[in-house]
Amino acid sequence: MISGVDYARDLIFFKNAVHALRTDKLRKGDLVLLPAQGDVFFTGDIHGNVENLERILQTADLEHNPQRHVVLHELIHNIYNEEFKGDYSYECLVLAAKFKTAFPDQVHIFAGNHELAELQGKEIMKNGIPIPLVFNSRRIGAMGGGAGALQATCRQFFRNLPVGLRTASGIWFSHSTPEKTLHKFSLEGLAGAKPATGSGTNKCSDPYLEEVVEDLVWGRDYNTSTARDFAQKVKSHVFIVGHEPCRGYSTPSPYHVILDSKDRFGSFCYLKLDKKYSQKGIVANIRSLRS
Repeated sequence: MISGVDYARDLIFFKNAVHALRTDKLRKGDLVLLPAQGDVFFTGDIHGNVENLERILQTADLEHNPQRHVVLHELIHNIYNEEFKGDYSYECLVLAAKFKTAFPDQVHIFAGNHELAELQGKEIMKNGIPIPLVFNSRRIGAMGGGAGALQATCRQFFRNLPVGLRTASGIWFSHSTPEKTLHKFSLEGLAGAKPATGSGTNKCSDPYLEEVVEDLVWGRDYNTSTARDFAQKVKSHVFIVGHEPCRGYSTPSPYHVILDSKDRFGSFCYLKLDKKYSQKGIVANIRSLRS
């Protein structure tokens, strides 16, 4: 396991990962479009559980499976301390950045609401308790003189994360689905999205898209009619998402499959890209990380 902070090592990992995010051959704006061949591992929220992240990457064995893809999101912030000891959010980020650099067109890391909150410097509350940001004062103090450059590069990493994915067979992936801005959402808008530049806290250069992206990662609308409208927008018949805690997976609407990878019930979904799956077919291919 990658442990602790190594300023020189981690700065290189994040810089290389930012370049890999920007040059991903399957990426168009804030979208990733997977090919019609190969296979894919979809995962749920990791929330600082580096052991589960390592299990995912070891099982995927990308080195020996060049047509395999891994979808990662919500890497940070342990909001379930009773499930595992410690918060290895930083180690998860470094490990993900390392693998994105090593397999730039196979590893696809997506923005979740916690990554967006980290970029914006917004503290998230859980059961009335604040969740420490990855770059909190204690962490920054431990980094010493390199903290400023490392934090700035990590923010570039967050800013360059895509937000949506579509397979050729009509499966949509994003951290969640819209609740308030569905009428504004469009694939064309996401495909044309450009990350904000400089040292600000916006993800997108367009304020209009910033609002859409925020709703896409924070929304929790599982109403069937809303899901049907979103399916038409993204030209897909089923969604794989995270965001909502559950025991491995749940299906809150006829369109949604929620995956959760954060704890001992953690799961992932293995699918072939040349095959069309119904919601039931996706559920049949969900596997436990502990089996």
